[in-house]
Amino acid sequence: RMGFGLHYGWAIEGAIGSMLKIDASYLSPNVNLAARLETGTHQFHVDILFSESIFCMLSPEVQELCRKIDRVTVKGSIQPLALYTYDVPSCEASTVKELYEKAEEEYGEDFDFWEAFRPRTSTTYRKRHAQAVEKYLEGMWGEAKKHFEMCLMEWQGDGPSQVIMDYMSSKNFRAPDDWKGCRALTSK
Repeated sequence: RMGFGLHYGWAIEGAIGSMLKIDASYLSPNVNLAARLETGTHQFHVDILFSESIFCMLSPEVQELCRKIDRVTVKGSIQPLALYTYDVPSCEASTVKELYEKAEEEYGEDFDFWEAFRPRTSTTYRKRHAQAVEKYLEGMWGEAKKHFEMCLMEWQGDGPSQVIMDYMSSKNFRAPDDWKGCRALTSK
């Protein structure tokens, strides 16, 4: 399964190699962060995982289609990072061209992308999940648990909800005394 990790920030491009072979390389903590987000897609069982820097670049209308799923620190950084996802709808197309052709058939030639490819979660679900995440980040894990349980009753396959439930369960659903509203993302 392929996952996409998206982050925005500076990078330096340079040529690395020898007289026989030269490759372009990108150096930046931001490139490393995007790679860690890609790895995080497997941890959270999502197709797309992106940082707050990407989220802030989206229009308010598109932001409403996304979910904040956690706040973490990644290896090599002490700066907390909010993580977001877009719940990609299931699709039977095998190419982007085929995907657009199907959308044009259903919605017409001038279709609105976000109307045709709405997330698999409803607005109500995303609001309930946002409440759960808010309570979790505030350290009110008993309340967060109730909200996440409601989310998982509606969508048992929600990876982000299950990941946070598993994390809170490992702490007996009590936020640590030194809880700062974020946790370390352990995968590299």
